[in-house]
Amino acid sequence: MNPDEADRSFELRRFPDLRSPLAKVLTFYFVVIALKHWLFALGIVGLVLVYRYWRLRRPADCLWLSDHEICIPAGWFQTLKITKRQVEEVSPSAKGVIIAWRSAGVPHYTPVSSGWFEEAVWRRAYPALLAWGSARA
Repeated sequence: MNPDEADRSFELRRFPDLRSPLAKVLTFYFVVIALKHWLFALGIVGLVLVYRYWRLRRPADCLWLSDHEICIPAGWFQTLKITKRQVEEVSPSAKGVIIAWRSAGVPHYTPVSSGWFEEAVWRRAYPALLAWGSARA
């Protein structure tokens, strides 16, 4: 990755977060059940392998800013690309940032939530988003 673009790409929070206490408890619970029921264990192992394959094949989920557009993941398999000339305003909100933009004369409002990011990443992404929205193309 280009060093200039490294400051403009912000990795989104992974789901599920395997380091969380809830994930650890659920993993322990499934291991205990799997030891008692071998067929269930085969199903769980199969699901884990499918998930790992799917996750490794997908590109990393990132919010990406360039001088001309912003790319935001919008759903499981879609990416929303908003060009700089479509953007009217990027304003702070209680839960993050709202991007106001127009497409074919129709206004759209796209929220970017702070909950999508780890706290350290959000501290870098928030000022970059506001500066990107205030700069004119």
